[in-house]
Amino acid sequence: NSMDVQQAAMNQALGEEGGTRFREVIREHFRSGFNSGPLPVKTGAREVLSYLHGQGIPLAVASSTIEEIVRRNLTDTDLLRFFDKVIGGDQIRHGKPAPDIFLTAAEVLDRPPEECFVIEDSFHGIRAAHFAGCRPVMVPDVLEPTAEIAALAEEIFPTLLETEEYFRFLCENSAAGN
Repeated sequence: NSMDVQQAAMNQALGEEGGTRFREVIREHFRSGFNSGPLPVKTGAREVLSYLHGQGIPLAVASSTIEEIVRRNLTDTDLLRFFDKVIGGDQIRHGKPAPDIFLTAAEVLDRPPEECFVIEDSFHGIRAAHFAGCRPVMVPDVLEPTAEIAALAEEIFPTLLETEEYFRFLCENSAAGN
């Protein structure tokens, strides 16, 4: 695991006490960086979350970020209320592109991975969702998908607004028995 390797290297360079203190300082610095107000909410996030939540679909956040920070960000943006579970990167052993975080999310939602959609904006996230056996949906942020990522994603949409339309379509066709 890359975190174990990083910790071992810090302990070797700084001694165990120094390595521990360094991690504490970095964690506190990282946390304090989010005290400047809520993060921006992506266009369509409230709409898709409200729709899925209203349909009674269980939702989880599976983020590489520390759970405490994820919860704070979701609270600050009034999005936490939509989620049944929050999984942070500090709760798993192997980060993306390993499938651990999405397998954990499926487990805590009591759903098989193949029934779980994963909305992702990163290449590692799409890979992790695919490796977990989930249904990856990409909404690119900075980088447009490569041919590899396009092949791994079930769908690719320009914004979250289109994901809402997609899930509405799936729910309506599922309810109609199609």
